Amino acid sequence: MYRGTRRRDGHHTAAVTTAVATTIAGTTAATVNTIVAPPSPRTLARLHACPLPPPTLYRPTTVMDALPPPRRYASASPSPPSTPDLTSDEDAATDGGASADEAVAAVLAARSVAITTALQLRRGGAYRPRAYVGSVPGRRANRDRDFEGGMRRIMADYFGLDGNEPVYDEATFERRFRVPRIVFERIFEDIKEEPFWRQTVNATGRPQAYALQKLVAAFRVLAFGEAYDRADEYVRLSKATIEICVKKLLDFLITRYEPEYLRQPTKTELSAIMERSAARGLPGCIGSLDCSHWEWRGCPKALAGQYISRKKRRAIVLETICDHDLYIHHVFAGAPGSHNDLNVLGQSPLFMDMMDGNWPPKDLPYTVNGRTRTMLYYLTDKVYHKYPVFLSCYANPSTRKQRIFNRLQEAVRKDVERLYGVLTSRFHMLLRPSRFTTVPQMIQAVKAMAILHNMIVLERRGDFLGTRRMSAAAAARSGSGGSYNGTRSGGVGGGVAAPPAPGAAAAGADNPAGRGGGRGRDDGTGRGGVGGGVAAPSAPGAAAAGSDDPAGRGRGAAHGFVAHTSLEPLPGGAMPEVRVGVEPPPGSFLFFLQARAAVTDQDEFVALRDDMTEHVYSKRAEYLAPYL
Repeated sequence: MYRGTRRRDGHHTAAVTTAVATTIAGTTAATVNTIVAPPSPRTLARLHACPLPPPTLYRPTTVMDALPPPRRYASASPSPPSTPDLTSDEDAATDGGASADEAVAAVLAARSVAITTALQLRRGGAYRPRAYVGSVPGRRANRDRDFEGGMRRIMADYFGLDGNEPVYDEATFERRFRVPRIVFERIFEDIKEEPFWRQTVNATGRPQAYALQKLVAAFRVLAFGEAYDRADEYVRLSKATIEICVKKLLDFLITRYEPEYLRQPTKTELSAIMERSAARGLPGCIGSLDCSHWEWRGCPKALAGQYISRKKRRAIVLETICDHDLYIHHVFAGAPGSHNDLNVLGQSPLFMDMMDGNWPPKDLPYTVNGRTRTMLYYLTDKVYHKYPVFLSCYANPSTRKQRIFNRLQEAVRKDVERLYGVLTSRFHMLLRPSRFTTVPQMIQAVKAMAILHNMIVLERRGDFLGTRRMSAAAAARSGSGGSYNGTRSGGVGGGVAAPPAPGAAAAGADNPAGRGGGRGRDDGTGRGGVGGGVAAPSAPGAAAAGSDDPAGRGRGAAHGFVAHTSLEPLPGGAMPEVRVGVEPPPGSFLFFLQARAAVTDQDEFVALRDDMTEHVYSKRAEYLAPYL
């Protein structure tokens, strides 16, 4: 029974348990049969001269020490030869006492072995993997990687050394690191004084790797999705060190830059996005929403069924929202690949904020087709819910107006499709199957690459073709008096609507009751313009904007207050007092109910899409010209 033997299966435990049980049973029977008298004084003196070692208890150590050799107490030391002055009776009594003591010693030894084995199994000592032991005699020597030489090569290639110009120019630098030099240098300045990144000295007094070496190695992995040891020959770092550098870089980018570069847009930024969207023909749009997949090569087999995608590949789902410049305002990653876009949307924090009434803001109204609305929306494909916050195209367009609207909506929604193409071409880690073994690591990688992408967009936004076209169009309109922001009568909508005033009906309703004329009806009630007009004032009791309800209760853009029905007087009682148009306090139960009702109003979605169709058709040549 050798306790020093380590095995991965259960045979060792079974063998030890069987041997212990057999020893205890045999020695106990021998003790019962042989103990006939107490131990003699001579036997006790001999035992005291050679005492029994104490039981060995398990002692946890950092190193898997070899267990001591087995003790065999079953066959004790031979008794000394009997003296001739002892009689046969005394000799028999002495031998009987010695046998009894040997049996007791064997039982104690077996008990010690059983306790030691049980403690090892309980603490995991028998199956604990070999711990890291560091530099000890007998292990492989460390490689002399020449950190100084690796640092000099990096400086000479990309930053210049000893007064010489760098070997590679700016275009090559950006192609190798996937970020402009100014972005790389900013990250280096912020990270070089962190504890892990600064240069240290090891126990032998030798300087270790520089911060620039570690950062270059981490960027190579993000840029090309290569193995950790691929850059060893250039940056002179080991595979384990580069792996740690990548994880530390992801943590740093998220901790330092996420509050600045990966957040919801402010009201000023939303106003700029809405202005650009109105110029493209879709006032009220604040971005495009879509999902994509990232294949997971390191997925454990136990999770393969959960993360299998429709293409029979293990992957996670990425949900993103971007604007016209491909700036990412929202990213949600980590959902299993077996989920579709609607399942992912149900888990998204963005949709939860919508249902709670926290997003989008309600104080940025816009005008389209003569109707004023305050519910901003995202462009989506046909699979998403028919809610007013998600504007999708017609599934089966039946008229020319609907087909023209579909064409413009799909053209503008391609922004988020282009985003995935730009991300995968810029950071090849997203293009290739992920080597990470856990989902949180993949989520960190997605967020970090989204932050780097946004930093690049902010650095290059002024050179984008769309920005130059907007500037040229604004310069052309400045002398003509025309406007695309909806502030001139008969113009194309998209600007901020005028605040309502009491005493008049809302504008834009297509009804004979005289509640607006946004569609240009020939009945004396409208103004003949399609979209772009400032909303006419409204008052309590009149119809809300966009309503065809003859009862005057309205729905339309006034989604913030409750539309109460007429209540009949109670039998024998008075009419209850109903407060119309009073906003409930944020966070209250009624506030959540109203927010959920406003977000999930499918009738409002149909009215919004119909108004948008009329609006796009009125200036189809202008809006579709960039996409022809």
